[in-house]
Amino acid sequence: MIKYLFTFIICFSSYVLMAQEPVIIEGDLIPAFVTEGDNKLKKLSRNGIRIPMACVSFSVESVGKELGTVIETKMPFVVSNITFSVAENQMQNAEVSVKIYKIYEENLVNVIQIPLRQNIPITEDMLSFRIIPQQRIELESGKYFIGIRLEKTVAASEDKMIFPLYVKDSYARDSEKAPLRKFGGANIGLTVYGTKINK
Repeated sequence: MIKYLFTFIICFSSYVLMAQEPVIIEGDLIPAFVTEGDNKLKKLSRNGIRIPMACVSFSVESVGKELGTVIETKMPFVVSNITFSVAENQMQNAEVSVKIYKIYEENLVNVIQIPLRQNIPITEDMLSFRIIPQQRIELESGKYFIGIRLEKTVAASEDKMIFPLYVKDSYARDSEKAPLRKFGGANIGLTVYGTKINK
């Protein structure tokens, strides 16, 4: 399969997807799996290559919306930290949260008891964030939706929070009770790290 991403701006339920250089992606998109790494450390693998000059953004209208990826775990593990990057942020008092839901057919069940929240400062430079859970989060084998939700902001309508994009399918929800829908073949690059559970 060959996908072409040309110069475009698409507004889709308050998300904006931009690609300013033509990019050719060859081959099928590989599903994301949690696999074992060195020292029993797990991470979200097959994160995909970063797409040059491409991004997705939140606006003030995106408050309450979620954007992320579906992963499949092959073994139970404990989440140790979650990482993501923001390419630029123009929104004041912006706060996001990382959400993890187990997928049961078409139902999503929240597995986080203590919210994983992060304040995002105004920046013109790429910033990387690492969120460490304050509770033990055990994920059984199965499929999960892991996403970022814009919790709140004080911003003008034209202000944006911009994320870099990577080659991998992404999914979105317009609210916590809305159904999960496929968003496209590019993802914001959320990565989950954890350790194997010995049972």
